Amino acid sequence: MSESTSVLVTEVPISAHSIVLNHGTYCVFVTGVTQGLAERDLPALRISSSPGSSTVAVAALPGDGWLRHLGDAVLLRVASERSRVLFTSYDESRVAGAKPPQIQIQRLDDGRLPDSMRPAPALQSADYKLHFSRRGDVPAAFSEWVGMLGDDSWIEGIELTAPAPLAASDLEYQVVLGRGWLSPWVQAGEFCGSRGMGLPILGFRARLLGLAAQQWRLRYAGKCVDGRELPEAEQGMPCESADLTPLAAMNIKLEPIGGEPPAAMSPPTSKKTSKTAPSKTASISATAKSRRATKAV
Repeated sequence: MSESTSVLVTEVPISAHSIVLNHGTYCVFVTGVTQGLAERDLPALRISSSPGSSTVAVAALPGDGWLRHLGDAVLLRVASERSRVLFTSYDESRVAGAKPPQIQIQRLDDGRLPDSMRPAPALQSADYKLHFSRRGDVPAAFSEWVGMLGDDSWIEGIELTAPAPLAASDLEYQVVLGRGWLSPWVQAGEFCGSRGMGLPILGFRARLLGLAAQQWRLRYAGKCVDGRELPEAEQGMPCESADLTPLAAMNIKLEPIGGEPPAAMSPPTSKKTSKTAPSKTASISATAKSRRATKAV
């Protein structure tokens, strides 16, 4: 390669941080910089939405979007309930002791969600509940989707309730935590997964046992954090993607076969034994003895 076409490649140290912002509009501006830096020298800071997220808008105010000098600023608009924003610092420095610019984040609105985005009132009696990262427990009803795509949260756990007349032991479920890593089967009323550990569930399966499997139909489907919808599965079959992408939403259906809930499924009771009638032979024998006694007299 000739000198005229040679390319100079320099490694630039990079550090990045992730910040979760709630719905609203924000201004991020520089409050302090290292003195003595040239106009185009690093370090500098760049703000962007996380990969695959379409709910964050970033606009320079004014400038080229780099946070390098006093007065540099960007506007952030989070359209979803909450979303993750990446702050990437390019730390190359030609001045001894140079540090990344200091910044401040200031909200520009009241942060209120529009009516269309406000969560529905909590259900008085939930058929099941999902635990979401950064959102906590969310109640759900059978046959309804629960979860919000695009807010960078995923499902971490689940708890199902067995509807009457099913017993808790009639319904079991487990979650996929990794490739070849499944949680133990748990029965209805027990939480399966994790809380506050940042460990998403990557798949789900459930099954009905005994007579319940003949009288009820159980189906479930999911949506991944990247928006893919998984095909519906039932009766112990896995609901998961081939690459085990975390689940962000679920829809569980539990319906009686025939449309009407069957009567309470109680175990058959043992038949009561009737009182034994007096033996005919014994009665005849007693009569014969009575006649012999009369003759003797």
